[in-house]
Amino acid sequence: FNSKYVIWTTKCQNLITPWLQENAYQNPIEDWEFLKLQCGEKLPSTGIVALQFLLKHIHFKSLTLHGFDNFESGTYYHNMKELPWHMGKWEKEWISDAINSNPNIIWVK
Repeated sequence: FNSKYVIWTTKCQNLITPWLQENAYQNPIEDWEFLKLQCGEKLPSTGIVALQFLLKHIHFKSLTLHGFDNFESGTYYHNMKELPWHMGKWEKEWISDAINSNPNIIWVK
């Protein structure tokens, strides 16, 4: 694994490895908590937290999103389409709003 940047996206620290503690950028906890408040009892997905991080902290010229279908085809680790711990419909609206206010984002569905 030879990534230029690694972002730890949650405030949860019990799964973080020593390598990640030393090398990863920590997503600001208040950013995660802001999304969590919007999700109520559910959790923001890693993808939506990563997108929020990019929009807020990285000044990119363009951004292409791949694989964001808001759990309509399941995930890479299971085939569940209605995840009880995430809000796919809300995330789809959130991404659409982000794209509407950032014309340099391309969403490949």
